[in-house]
Amino acid sequence: MFPASSPRSRRFTIWFLRAIAFAVLILAVANLGALWSTLRRGYNDYVSADLKDIKYVSSPLHINEVFPRPKPKDRFTWNYKTMLDLQTCVALKNCGPNQQKVAILAAHWFEEAYFLGFRGGEGIWALSMIVVRNNPKDCYTSNSCIKSQQNPRGIPAWKIFDFDYFPNIFGKNPNEFLDARWILSALPNTVNPGSDHYIGFSQETTCTQYPVIPLSERANTIWLFMKQLTYIYVPSFAWSVADFHNLIRDLSMSITGGWAIEEGYMRYRTSLGPDDKLEDIADPVNGIFNLGVLDQPGFLDNLRKARVMLAIGDPRWSPSPFEALCLGVPVVHPYWKHEDGAIEYQNGFLAQYGPPYVYHVEAHNYQQLHDAIKVASETPINRFIPKIMTEAALRDRLVNLMETNWRSEANILLQNRVNLTDVYKFEL
Repeated sequence: MFPASSPRSRRFTIWFLRAIAFAVLILAVANLGALWSTLRRGYNDYVSADLKDIKYVSSPLHINEVFPRPKPKDRFTWNYKTMLDLQTCVALKNCGPNQQKVAILAAHWFEEAYFLGFRGGEGIWALSMIVVRNNPKDCYTSNSCIKSQQNPRGIPAWKIFDFDYFPNIFGKNPNEFLDARWILSALPNTVNPGSDHYIGFSQETTCTQYPVIPLSERANTIWLFMKQLTYIYVPSFAWSVADFHNLIRDLSMSITGGWAIEEGYMRYRTSLGPDDKLEDIADPVNGIFNLGVLDQPGFLDNLRKARVMLAIGDPRWSPSPFEALCLGVPVVHPYWKHEDGAIEYQNGFLAQYGPPYVYHVEAHNYQQLHDAIKVASETPINRFIPKIMTEAALRDRLVNLMETNWRSEANILLQNRVNLTDVYKFEL
């Protein structure tokens, strides 16, 4: 142990207190293979006899005896472990190739995904990538946060990337202070291309742990893709409860799902009055079954037993249809035709795929719905993972994100703004 008054000890104390004060998830970024393993499976302590092969150097066992390493059950212990490893390898001069580079994960979705078990779309994405923060406008516009002549020790603007799960389909993103390359999204923007930086996610490691069940061995049921009961009360509900009962009658199938009943969830999108209550559509006697809120293993295991997934309009841009396809379950997917001729899909990225994987059906057209469910439920498919959603493809995009010289890119952007007014300017 270093004496309390030694410079090394003081540096360690300062670093540790900063990590706690900012309450962010700090990862020492090893090469992208190690980073990927860390993000997907928790931190992975490993060593190599050949220093050239060491990608991330954990603190030695004798250091751990003095500073026991807690399990990463929250952001504080995660940060403690990472800072201890960094302090130790700096002192011993044996850090991995990129270990002294740091990525700060400050979007709240990371804590919810890693430590609180949240597996909604944003949580799944958080497990798949790196980012600085969401709502970066708070820093871009703060003299006490962003680097400037008045605040030379602030965060450089070019180091901040916005964590924006949904593709930007409505024009310029309000968090776009540099340009779209600094707006990271979870799905390719098929509506407004070029308005964000696609990083994406991959569920390949998780879903491939579950074997595809032969169609002949599956239950004769439709998986209702509805995470919240509220979704049948909003204007974008693509079908009707009567349609569900008609499908059960006409196709001799049941409908199964796992949805929550939360009175306050997105209530502002409904026409419900303050005293109105949500009425569950579950009707086991007549073939509609609600399994309730499922954890991820429960969701995947039940989903793979269904013959087809039926999307109902919400949630938009969710990763769940891709999990279905990975499990060999086809998706029936709604779209809407607008008066101007435009077509809107529940998930814009699914629009490029067709039968036997995805069946696009016009909202509120029962005959199309009936026919699509019938064909999809009788047509077996193999496991399907879009190429851009493989782990290898995601790693390539992460490599590009981490290895691009963003300072140089920002400098070019800044030079192009020198003579412009009403544009955001920043210090490198």
